[in-house]
Amino acid sequence: MLALFGLGWVVYAFLPFGYDWEHFFRPAALELLHGRSPYIPGFYNPPWLLIPLIPLAILPVRLGYAILVVLAVGSIGYTAYRLGAKPLTMLLILISYPMLFCIYQGQVDWIIPLGFIMPPWLGLFFVLAKPQLGIGLALFWLVGAWRMGGLPAVFRRFLPIGIAFLLSFLIYGLYLIPAGDVVGQSWDTGLFPMAIPFGIVLMIISIRSERANLAIMAGPLLAPYVAGYSWAVPAMGLLPLQLETIVFLLLFWLVRPGLS
Repeated sequence: MLALFGLGWVVYAFLPFGYDWEHFFRPAALELLHGRSPYIPGFYNPPWLLIPLIPLAILPVRLGYAILVVLAVGSIGYTAYRLGAKPLTMLLILISYPMLFCIYQGQVDWIIPLGFIMPPWLGLFFVLAKPQLGIGLALFWLVGAWRMGGLPAVFRRFLPIGIAFLLSFLIYGLYLIPAGDVVGQSWDTGLFPMAIPFGIVLMIISIRSERANLAIMAGPLLAPYVAGYSWAVPAMGLLPLQLETIVFLLLFWLVRPGLS
């Protein structure tokens, strides 16, 4: 806790606040707070992603960003610990290129892994807050529900998220369609469509072996868009394997994708 407090003070005192926090997430959260549509240019996520950000958005932008960074480090560190990361692996995740890039941009990808350690009906709200990162695990949970109890089990598990998406579309329209504008931008590091066969193979192995971590890694390989700061999330799918996770993260310091 002392370390996190110290980190927040350093961020507040010395670092410039993240561009995406200042220009996209904070204004969108304030729009939602005031009962207006949060779909300003640059925000394409489901609206419930903004709910935990509202307390930060009402603060001065620099203070809100400092707390955002502390929450990001705490969230990723705790989730990595729950998934089996050892201290060195956890440290390397926190100082990995994608993680530091995420903090630098003021992004919110750190919210997604929290869903990995939740019951599926609740975790779906987190993993599908950025569908390009969570679609693999959502498919894994879908097949798991079918195996467990057929259509009724699928209905029970996916009913809450289905209602949430339906209501959000009725209120705000098909906000996911404009998200296609980001495909092919300089910060898009997705390997679509070349990576689709690899994603499908990973999904098949994941489902047959009942290994959710492989589904976590498969999601971005199936998506048409993945930002450079997002790769810390699929990297956590390698846990509890320590060496493999470390090598995967170190490779990003050599490639450094999406930094523009």
